[in-house]
Amino acid sequence: MEVSITDEVKNKYNSQALLINISKRDGVYTPVYTFSNLNIFFFYTSTGGDVKYFDQFKEGSVTVTFVNSSSREGEKLISGNVELKDSTKGLISQKAYIDYVTAQAAKEITTRLEQNTQELL
Repeated sequence: MEVSITDEVKNKYNSQALLINISKRDGVYTPVYTFSNLNIFFFYTSTGGDVKYFDQFKEGSVTVTFVNSSSREGEKLISGNVELKDSTKGLISQKAYIDYVTAQAAKEITTRLEQNTQELL
């Protein structure tokens, strides 16, 4: 699997692709209190096509692209929006907090993808 941060989204990928866009990033970090507010849009295509639907969400934001070359036949399109708000009190390093928020976002996106995939079967 190839993971990249990009400013440019291709019109078509050669295999399945998951595009994640972080359009709103607010937050505060101190060693004893942290707060974050993220708005994340994700788009999955099992064939690498129809990425044009993702274009409207990428303006002025950071886009992360996951491409998996072991894609199967048959097209599935899944999209969703996650609003992640978190506040943490207590001693925590900035790196640990970023890792925590990233894990929470990945968990939520994975859960939604799994739910939508089950509905398509």
